[in-house]
Amino acid sequence: MSCVYASSVEGRFSLTFSTICSSLREGYGNFRKHTFIDWKGKLERSKLRPKFAVPVNDLNVHVISLQRSSQRRAACVEALSLENMSYTLSLAVDGLSPFTEGEFNRYAGWKRRALMSLTAEELSDLQEKFASSRRLSNREQRVLHERLRFGCSLSHIRIWMKLLSSTSDFFIVLEDDAIVVKEFERKTHEALKSLPDDWELFYIGYVCSALPGGYLSRNIRQLRGGSCTKGYAVSRRGAERLVFRSAVGSNLPVDNMIKVDVAAGLAPAFYADPPLLAVTDTRNLSTLAYSGG
Repeated sequence: MSCVYASSVEGRFSLTFSTICSSLREGYGNFRKHTFIDWKGKLERSKLRPKFAVPVNDLNVHVISLQRSSQRRAACVEALSLENMSYTLSLAVDGLSPFTEGEFNRYAGWKRRALMSLTAEELSDLQEKFASSRRLSNREQRVLHERLRFGCSLSHIRIWMKLLSSTSDFFIVLEDDAIVVKEFERKTHEALKSLPDDWELFYIGYVCSALPGGYLSRNIRQLRGGSCTKGYAVSRRGAERLVFRSAVGSNLPVDNMIKVDVAAGLAPAFYADPPLLAVTDTRNLSTLAYSGG
């Protein structure tokens, strides 16, 4: 049956089938893109490029945390303090609060907008049910999950925009369940100095579903795809791509949205091996796994 011409008397079936077809085409397209990328050639060219010039100033660490999640970020902040690391606390966008119209229209794809759009009364009712742990309907659960997920995306987008409006060459972004390792500052400086000057993303923590490439240097590997945004460095060039292209009108969670660019070979990405972060066990503190950002 053709994905393009298939139709059904029932509109709901037609829409569902069309969505499945679209997903299959997208998945196959991504598979082909990844399969025919010369990853080894890219890595060799990265090795030959000039190294990134790391500024002498601090690492510009930004910790994303919901205002209502002080307990969740306690371990992250304590670890930074033990390492005498300065940081900026960036309050996360709370999906339980109204979104700004500009950000909502620019960065939420049409599927997201359709699901997340609520009247003031509906949003108030959702907030009340969430606060009192009352049972949510299946639709309310989907809406809440998507709003928290979009809030997480906006939290990262705002930091990328802040980088672009600053004079810094990169920011380090930590979600509030990330724990820096001992000598984090020294190790991270050394790692950044090993990157090629055109890098866009450097994952300093664990990368979920990582597709590893070869070694750029002793403790740094090429990343060919993978998600998780617990801790990463983003360059100005990477922020520009994400803010002005990749994040616009996206229906994907932030980690998967970034993963698409990496897997397509568009964003030069690397990761620390071993990672320079640990992650606290915050399962009991998380709000649907999206309270960090």
